[in-house]
Amino acid sequence: SMGGMITQIIALDYPEKVLSITPIMTSPGIQNKSLSGPTKGLLEAMKKSFIFNLKGRVEDGVVEIYRQLTGSRFPFNEKEFREKLKPIVEHGNNPFSLHGTAVGASPDRTSRLHEINVPALIIHGTEDAILPLDHGIAVADGIKNSKRLIMEGVGHEIPTELVSEIIREIVENIRRV
Repeated sequence: SMGGMITQIIALDYPEKVLSITPIMTSPGIQNKSLSGPTKGLLEAMKKSFIFNLKGRVEDGVVEIYRQLTGSRFPFNEKEFREKLKPIVEHGNNPFSLHGTAVGASPDRTSRLHEINVPALIIHGTEDAILPLDHGIAVADGIKNSKRLIMEGVGHEIPTELVSEIIREIVENIRRV
């Protein structure tokens, strides 16, 4: 999501360096008051996560968040998630990395999206809890001739089950160059 925001900035400010873009689960700017905010379920999970983090239970905090970020099409598998998470936490996951602060500090790009003039594929899930679908639609609507891959029942994640389809669509977008 933040990568999709960075992608927009690069395409807007350095268009000579961009041939195509694929913003995924992203927003033109979270300050845009016409777009939805995070779901109540995610906000509650963030509170629980913060408390877990303060108690040194980082893994439990991450689980709380990702349970909400996963859509209904491919239900959250806590056991599998914890197995994948363990080496990340051991490596040094930082729950206070200020990722959200960086996103919040980035200005709204809605009024500039029309300047992007390269093949664009906008990928978004219909059940994204942090950047609801209207954020992805706003990006797609703002970039002329953009294509959309709207994934039904998908949250703020890239389900393993859809990786082949997503890759196929990205390659097709690159071929539009």
